[in-house]
Amino acid sequence: MDLETIYEQQKKLITKTVFQFRQKYGGDFHDLLSEAHEFFILACRDHKPEKSKLSTWVRNRIWWGLLSNKTYIVRKFKNRKNLILPLKTDPQHRDHFDLEMFIGSNLSPEAGRVARTALKFRKRSSLVNHLMQEGWTTKEIMKIFLEIQEALK
Repeated sequence: MDLETIYEQQKKLITKTVFQFRQKYGGDFHDLLSEAHEFFILACRDHKPEKSKLSTWVRNRIWWGLLSNKTYIVRKFKNRKNLILPLKTDPQHRDHFDLEMFIGSNLSPEAGRVARTALKFRKRSSLVNHLMQEGWTTKEIMKIFLEIQEALK
């Protein structure tokens, strides 16, 4: 059976799993659904019919994957006070942040281009897909993401 047929059969289960996960743990539904689709593909690849039904495996793989991502994010950022771009704390600059100045003084030209491009996308996966279509390799993308992450610390 091809992936499209399997997807059509499991589509409601995927959506229901994301809805239940969101009710329990929160998060943006569309972001979670995007991640769930990635876990669905992984579930189809590593499913062993002799061990479980496909629907059970898909549901569990999605749930565990979403939970694993959520746990990673919470652990990584739980001690950080500010998850957005750092703002100056003196009163005259509290409500102002010059993105272009930040990019120009803290990032390489490539990382600056990626940071500007990132503002156009809601999801990281969409940004990655866009960069890959422009010819970037996964290694280059990860290197730039790490540079931006370091600049934001």
